[in-house]
Amino acid sequence: MTDDYRSDTSTTGLLTAGGSVTGNFETISDQDWFKISLQAGTTYLFKMTGAPDGGGTMYGYSHALLELVNQAGSTQIMQDVGLYGRAPLKQYTATVSGTYYLQASAPLVVGSYTLSATLPAADDYPAGITTNGVLGVGAPVHGAFEQANDVDWFKFHAEAGQHYKIAAKRDGDPGLAKVTVYDTSGNKVADNVHAEAFEPASGGDYYLALRASGVGAYTATVQVLTDDYSANDSAPGQLTAGSSASGVLQYSRDIDRFKLDMVEGQFYTIGLKKSTAPVFNNFMSLDLLGPAPAGGASATYAHADSSGTPLSITVKAAATGTYWVDVTGSLDNSPDPGAYTLTASASPDDYADNRDSATALAVGGVMSGTLQSGSDTDVVKLTLTAGITYAFAMPQNQAADVRVLFYGPDGSVIHDSKDSDASFGYTPVSSGAYYLWVGGRYDRGIYTPTDTRYTITTAQVGNDVSANADTTARLAADGSYHGTLSQSGGDRDWVELDMTAGTTYVINLDGQHYTKLSIKDATGKQLALSTPQTDGLPAKTLYYTPTASGSYYIEVAASYADAGQPYQLRMSSFVDDYGNDTAHAGKLAYGATVNGALEIANDVDVFKITLNADEAFSIAFNSPQLSGGSTQRANGPMLQIVDSAGKALLPFGGAEARQDSLQRFMSLGSGDYYVKVVNAGAAAAPASYTLTPTLEYPGDDIGSGLDYANTLAIGQLVASAIDRRFDVDTFKVHVNGSGVLSVDLGAAAGTVKLTVIDNKGSSVQPSQSTDYGSHTVISYAARAAGDYHLILTTPWEKPVPADYSLLATFASDDITAPLMKGASIANGATGVALHAKLTLTFNEAVAVGTGLALIDDHGVAVTAPGGAALFSASGNTLQLNPQVLLHPGTTYTLALPQGSVLDMVGNRYVEHACYNYHFTTVKPTETGSSGNDLLAGNATGKHIDGGAGIDTVYYDDSNGPLDITLKQGQATVSLHGADTGDTLTGVERLLFPDHALALDINGHGGQAYRLYQAAFNRAPDLDGLGYWIKTLDDGYSLDKVAGNFLISKEFKQQYGENLNDHDFLTNLYSNILHRAPDPDGFAYWMNTLHNGFDRAIVLSGFSESAENQAALLPLIGQGFPYTVTA
Repeated sequence: MTDDYRSDTSTTGLLTAGGSVTGNFETISDQDWFKISLQAGTTYLFKMTGAPDGGGTMYGYSHALLELVNQAGSTQIMQDVGLYGRAPLKQYTATVSGTYYLQASAPLVVGSYTLSATLPAADDYPAGITTNGVLGVGAPVHGAFEQANDVDWFKFHAEAGQHYKIAAKRDGDPGLAKVTVYDTSGNKVADNVHAEAFEPASGGDYYLALRASGVGAYTATVQVLTDDYSANDSAPGQLTAGSSASGVLQYSRDIDRFKLDMVEGQFYTIGLKKSTAPVFNNFMSLDLLGPAPAGGASATYAHADSSGTPLSITVKAAATGTYWVDVTGSLDNSPDPGAYTLTASASPDDYADNRDSATALAVGGVMSGTLQSGSDTDVVKLTLTAGITYAFAMPQNQAADVRVLFYGPDGSVIHDSKDSDASFGYTPVSSGAYYLWVGGRYDRGIYTPTDTRYTITTAQVGNDVSANADTTARLAADGSYHGTLSQSGGDRDWVELDMTAGTTYVINLDGQHYTKLSIKDATGKQLALSTPQTDGLPAKTLYYTPTASGSYYIEVAASYADAGQPYQLRMSSFVDDYGNDTAHAGKLAYGATVNGALEIANDVDVFKITLNADEAFSIAFNSPQLSGGSTQRANGPMLQIVDSAGKALLPFGGAEARQDSLQRFMSLGSGDYYVKVVNAGAAAAPASYTLTPTLEYPGDDIGSGLDYANTLAIGQLVASAIDRRFDVDTFKVHVNGSGVLSVDLGAAAGTVKLTVIDNKGSSVQPSQSTDYGSHTVISYAARAAGDYHLILTTPWEKPVPADYSLLATFASDDITAPLMKGASIANGATGVALHAKLTLTFNEAVAVGTGLALIDDHGVAVTAPGGAALFSASGNTLQLNPQVLLHPGTTYTLALPQGSVLDMVGNRYVEHACYNYHFTTVKPTETGSSGNDLLAGNATGKHIDGGAGIDTVYYDDSNGPLDITLKQGQATVSLHGADTGDTLTGVERLLFPDHALALDINGHGGQAYRLYQAAFNRAPDLDGLGYWIKTLDDGYSLDKVAGNFLISKEFKQQYGENLNDHDFLTNLYSNILHRAPDPDGFAYWMNTLHNGFDRAIVLSGFSESAENQAALLPLIGQGFPYTVTA
């Protein structure tokens, strides 16, 4: 079958503004393109008609699509201004003059059609107070919305106290146009009056602005509604505490307002009850606003369903004044007129709701009260004494309904029943005022109900061991103590014991899992605390050596899990011969023997010895408990040596901890070192030992290791010697940039060897060496700022000592080429993402030179669309951005010839080793799996099943266009005009070199598109759509993404700021569903919001509603483009 019009720019189809053309869809996947010339700044309407409108044989419009493409092939965004289910009607305003192409298609449909391109008709009613339109009660006016966003104004006279229903409905459209009311000066008076009645506060002339939701004829009407109470301050009803009032909701969305005077601190309960039997779909809501003036934020909200259950709001007045009670209905005014009765009552608060006003409660008293509303809180103040344990108890049947908090004098929370029991115990650390707080509990979406009663008893725990210096509990020397923790939990017991200065005490606790041990003085100052074990539980053994003799206190601090449990304390003591840390280290001297002992298994003896650099020494180490040598497992005393920074000094032969009877060491730098004797294994204590250090070779004052190097300043002359065969002298010299580091080494020929290490730890080869007989000048290229190390040794065959002198000079210049320091993608990397961007980092600021290229494994250079540059430089970095998706499973080589990168003065990058810098992109899989797969297609008949996960197929369409159709979850990709192609199942995304297409209209892709349309009332931009699709793919929930849309600047511009729930929902209906709210749906969402659900949940709910999905299906049902983001 011959196609009448091609689907590319070579089409013979022509369309002119003001004209029409006929065409035919010969196949169910046919697309016809029509060339049309458009002028910048001109608005056009494009329409496609078929059999329903006499435009051809195409039987319906459910699949009909119109798209506009510019000369560069970019799809333009057009506004859909037609009626749902009717002939497609699109509006477009050209921003650039030129040739465009109108694409007509109707997937799965064949038949003839007619396309037309027209200019909008002249506006019938201007937008402003100069309008000639007049709209009156009972006198309908007919008009037309000539184009999208057309606004027609009508003059309208209103009387104060009247209620007007204003509607503008487009022919064939069940939705209402948005109506806004302005005064005679053009100032906005009321918005969205198409959804609710307009009730003017004063009589006079007004202007009604009708805003188009599409193009077409409409009819505007005004009706007067009967009302008993106003919805504003003009004629409200009066409600008094202790009395009632009656009223009737007389039309849909009627609001009856009542004044209610309230006194600060009093609780008020407002009740609402229908006076007649409930009717399906008729409901009422009750709002409390204020205080006056009206329009304040809603204090609370309730909803009456069709069961007729009375509503009740209980609130505490935050200030004295006039509040407003609004009764709202949504009903059809038939058959139920919506009669109701409103009541109000007042009662005082039983307890203050904050610490500053809290009532004092004596210990032993009872806090008994009522939570008079879901937000009521009650607070009492108690005066507690440090060290005394107190118990607070609440009946178990009440604990599930309330939340109990206990505050310290500083306001910190000591106990929270949210995470524990409502009954608890506590032993204060300090005396003072404490506060008991009772409030509502929010659990699994349920709030504490109004009028919830509670009782808390307070008591001092009797026969308890106090946690202060008045304690009666004592622990005798090397004895034990038995105690029991309070049943209430939170108990702390102090057990007194006498300690002697210099004696080490070992305290053991038996019987408790979570209880902590600590040592305190009489003031409560903590002196020692048991450290956690590897399982996170407190250790059951505590060591402490006092510096002064006297009384000390062991604190046994119970967790709530150990309440009521018995415990036992055991104490033992010994006198330590040597300190166990560097601050109390013993002295160690060459030739002197130290006799010591590890009195207990955990004892550590520490000795200090001062060493010169490169000092060789040995330590004779003997103990009856030695296990026999370094080849056996450590069991008994062993040696460790560390420097003042805690870095281990290993013996010759390695191994940090040794038990050899003789061990040899060599220091790396000058300073204090610490010899530690520690116990290992299960050797019994006490374990005696002897230490005898012996000097084998004296050291010098110049360190050997890089970390112990002596600092050598530029221009400083030093003289020293290599003293012996193993001596190493190391100097550190700092240079501030690139240049030449010259070292003048004065030494007899060949007696001293110089090695230079750069700031990266690599050896630097000399660039020049000149022998002057008595000294040699050696030059090195310093490529970057940093520390360089000069290492001097003596060749094995040369005699020692070998004298030398050293002088370093540095000549900085800017003649060195830029050096590459690193790359964001490693050389030789595999599995690189298709949208890869490469950043090369250099040691100085760089610029792009000539010859840079990215070449694939076929020798073809990558080019960016439109000839854009692939490479750019910023500071000391060079960026590669291909601006296209790379081919999967392809190796790319980055060509970096000399001169391709320059520094700021023109020095050329010359490191040939990096010329073959390459990486390989992620390789496509052959078959789909349960994960996220990348596969490759060729549009020649493959069947690709992606399986589970989010699967993507890559196609290269650079050699010609591809035809893509989507039907019942299966996609077909074929060469343009071909009869067969690839069939794809379980595939969510398609990638092409310069664009991407989402097929998962019911997955993350469709969710992101619909959320954009819902939040912003527009088609998404491709970059933003790609970002949020990836965000959803990465695991973010749709509700979280919706939350980000809500706080965006565009959302606030679209919807306004500080909207109440009513206006927020009304705007959602208008912008997303393009209609007024239905009563049931509106009530459901209002109830959802006022039950504490976030607005993001509501926005995502509208976005994913069946109605919105159906409305957007024609736009995204065949997939939609987006930009892939990193």
